[in-house]
Amino acid sequence: MTYLSRLRLLLIYWLPVLVMMGIISYSSTDQFSSEHTQGALERLLHWLIPGLTEQTLLYTNLVIRKLSHFFAYALLALLLFRAFRADSPMRWRSAWAAYSLAVCIAWAMLDELHQAFTYTRHSALGDVLLDSVGGLSMLIILGLHYRKATSSTC
Repeated sequence: MTYLSRLRLLLIYWLPVLVMMGIISYSSTDQFSSEHTQGALERLLHWLIPGLTEQTLLYTNLVIRKLSHFFAYALLALLLFRAFRADSPMRWRSAWAAYSLAVCIAWAMLDELHQAFTYTRHSALGDVLLDSVGGLSMLIILGLHYRKATSSTC
């Protein structure tokens, strides 16, 4: 493999993974703490649905924050699987899914460790679990998709 083809693989397949990891890391800073996101969310929800109670706003903030965990790691798993697959003519390998899930779990644990050292954040094992379920869900969807695509071509 030439230098240019390696560079191409790196840019096309691994750069999006690194960008997503960077977005996740930046999202775990003080800038994205519940206190900071709550104000913007409250203004948006009050504009969309005037008269919401404080309890509803707090609950909605929590749900949106947890859904963002789930979907961020689902996207990370998708990008990782794509990067491990790269230019392979094979559509599915369990090893690629396993590597992708392992990286998602490791990144989720590092992310929560990072949050333990930020001023307005805290780490939670439940978030690691939620992140992992997001990644696993995407990999199951990919596996089912590729299984269906393979069985329909036979």
